[in-house]
Amino acid sequence: LFRFVRRSGRLEELVLADPKQVVALRSVTRECLPDAEAMIVCLLADVSKYHAAYEFCESLIWRDSGALLQVTAMAAYALGLAACPLGPHGKQLLPALGLDAQRTMACGLIAIGKYS
Repeated sequence: LFRFVRRSGRLEELVLADPKQVVALRSVTRECLPDAEAMIVCLLADVSKYHAAYEFCESLIWRDSGALLQVTAMAAYALGLAACPLGPHGKQLLPALGLDAQRTMACGLIAIGKYS
């Protein structure tokens, strides 16, 4: 698993707190796209940052993540790739990475790969 670091433009390898949760997430994505050979991108929101600026922030998080998933799908298409936003949100990544579910919210999954 990797995290994109915006400031450096690089990927940072993540340390897993519970690798079984990654297996569970992969199982969930396979249920959605059983034959796909794809990279899975999960969006996570830092809820505390949203709460600092907005009283009722959850709808804003969902709006932002939906817009980001759509832009990602369009960019993938423009690059000749297939992209499929998935129904599950990726909540398995929170315990997999040892993240606090009160502070962090899984808010989107998208599969990106080649057309077959």
